[in-house]
Amino acid sequence: MLTAFLIILFVPISESSDLKPGALLQPHQLASTFLKRVDEKQTFESEVYAQLPPADQEFLKSAAADPKMPPGSAEEDRFINDLNQILQNASLYNPQEYEGMKLNQQAEQLLTINSADMTPEEKSRLNRLLFEARYYNDVRKVQGQGWRKMMMTYGVIGIFIAAIFWWIIRDYPRAHPSCSEQELELIEHGRLEEDKDHSKQIGGIPFKAIAMNKSLWLLSLSQFCTNVGWLFLVTWLPRYLDETYRVPLETRGKMVTFALAVGWFGTLSGGKVTDWLMRRISLRWSRVLPIALSRFTAMAAYLVCMLDISPWTAVAMFSIVAFSTDFGSPAMWAFNQDIAGKHVGSVLGWGNMWGNLGAAVAPVLMIAVIGLDHHWNNAFITCAIAFLIAGVASLWVDPAQTLVVETSEEAETETPEA
Repeated sequence: MLTAFLIILFVPISESSDLKPGALLQPHQLASTFLKRVDEKQTFESEVYAQLPPADQEFLKSAAADPKMPPGSAEEDRFINDLNQILQNASLYNPQEYEGMKLNQQAEQLLTINSADMTPEEKSRLNRLLFEARYYNDVRKVQGQGWRKMMMTYGVIGIFIAAIFWWIIRDYPRAHPSCSEQELELIEHGRLEEDKDHSKQIGGIPFKAIAMNKSLWLLSLSQFCTNVGWLFLVTWLPRYLDETYRVPLETRGKMVTFALAVGWFGTLSGGKVTDWLMRRISLRWSRVLPIALSRFTAMAAYLVCMLDISPWTAVAMFSIVAFSTDFGSPAMWAFNQDIAGKHVGSVLGWGNMWGNLGAAVAPVLMIAVIGLDHHWNNAFITCAIAFLIAGVASLWVDPAQTLVVETSEEAETETPEA
């Protein structure tokens, strides 16, 4: 939601709304639809066509007749230049032609202003947005120009937060000058005296023990496949909502934010359920059930997305995916603590490494299965299969299979003290 707000914020109405060279993504499709609407005497196209020079009219006819016409020709650039002149001045809105058509929120706001009271910049922006609405997949969006400034803003904020983190955070409470003796007593209550000494070396990464642990490999596979399925939400979901439902940018931002925010509740409830299952059933099933059942639930949600459903129903399914993914996370973290002992950092890093590899594979895999024609059901099937594998793999995870770390292995990998 914040991303959508910033993108729009960085392309104010005072900034040029002109179409740039290369803005016609599909010249043939646009020209074919445009001329068809001229024949139907639709107001927008008829008004524009009547003001176009004969050379531009010929360009439209040529583009409509040639499906293989490449974008970016000199004739196209001339057409775009002449079209900009028309969009800057004409009054092209006909309410009847936009019934049932989703308009950009900024366009709806501009339509509340009397045409005679509009500034040239407002009229140009309105016409550009109307043009985009009528040729949704064929024209580059004017507000898309704000993405670079948005990324720079996030980068600067990230550096600022990193600096605060470096300044404030310490590796353990005793190293923090602001941690009082009363706080230390509360934090370390119940710990062995030897565990309160952070000056001693824990030892290196027990690679052999990690590589020999079957349960850890199964959980790593589950984490890998989980991220393959989950990453769709943060990469392709905005584009899916755009192309399938033509959801305006601001609403898309809200939808994606809502779906991902639900995951936060999944993490909280997953921890509660994990603790409850450990008290009521057993240690093993308190780890296995939250992971496995949540993955199977996410799989089912993706399969529902293949049906003919409304955009908000689709968002509800994606919310279930986000909730389910995060619901199993506390059980995963608890499992790592169960088996790792003092090497919990290494074990958590091992599992997260495989999860990040899954996240790295996911974009390439999605591009392959979705294809140039954007077969979204292929993506949903792929994500469902990934969650199926993740759920099945977790069924054989056993927290009783703790790491077997040989003393010699620790000695070999231990970092010597200075």
